[in-house]
Parts: sequence; structure tokens; C-alpha cells
Amino acid sequence: MKEITFQLNKQKIILLLIGSAGFVIFGIWLFQIADTIFIYSILTKIVSVACITFFGFGAVYLSMKLFDNKPGLIINDDGIIDNSSYISVGLIRWKNITNVSITEIDTQKILTIELNNADEIIQKQNGSKKVLMSLNKNLYKSPVQISSIALKCDFQELYSTLKEQLAAHQGALN
Repeated sequence: MKEITFQLNKQKIILLLIGSAGFVIFGIWLFQIADTIFIYSILTKIVSVACITFFGFGAVYLSMKLFDNKPGLIINDDGIIDNSSYISVGLIRWKNITNVSITEIDTQKILTIELNNADEIIQKQNGSKKVLMSLNKNLYKSPVQISSIALKCDFQELYSTLKEQLAAHQGALN
């Protein structure tokens, strides 16, 4: 099989980075004016610190992705190599993939990679990655979700390619 790669979409990453930076600036501004404008200044400060922290980490991660030259997703004879998000696990072998399905969160479509070793993959992670993957498993049946938002591809193209390759490799495994 010829290796199929999907590159990271740097334009989308830049837009997400600008959005994250905007929320960090908003959080800083909100923190500074909390005592003068709002009755619940403590609550406002807590919200602003959460905003700064969450979007600050997001901005740092997106900045690193902006200079990451590795493909966002590689499909080859071994499996899927995911490098598209913070909770990417790297190589997911075909023998461990049971299905590829579509999960809709509001209007966003995300691919759910269903696994026969989900708990094993979660246990190999540490810190926030482990928590986020456990949350994904509880909410969406699998710790591995792939969005096309950071990839240079159409969602349907990504879904079709993964379904075709999974079918081909499941046939080869049987």
C-alpha cells in the first residue's frame, strides 16, 4: 500500500492561534477591570484566570503545531499515525481498530476510531492527556477522536479514506 498523508493546515492553525490569543487578552482585560465593574469580582477573576489558562495553553500548543513539519495524519500498512491534536496517540495499529464512525458534536463532525485496546492506550498516557482520553472514551465510546479541522483535507475525504483502508486491512488480517 502506498502511504497516504494528510498535512496540517497551517492557515487554520493560525486562525485558531489568533482566536486563542484574543481570549487570553480578553481574560487579562477582564481580570484587570473585575474590581471596578462587577459585583461578583471574585467570580469574574476566577473566570478570567480560567480563560487565560485554558486559551494560554491552547496558544502555546498551537504555536508549536505551527512549526511542526510532520504530517497531521499518516495512513500506511501498519495503521494510522495521528499527529493532529494534543491527545494524539501516535501509531494506532490496524489490528486494534474495530471501526471508524462519525460523531457529531453540535455542528462539528469528528471521526471516532473505535479500538479493541482502548483502556491499554489510555493507561500508557500521563497527566492531562490521560484525563482527556478517559473523558473521550466515556462520552464517545473511544479515547481516539480525529477532527479534520487542523488537517488539509475535507472531512468526507478523510472518513472515506479511513473506511476503505480499514476494510482492506481487516480483510488482509482475516
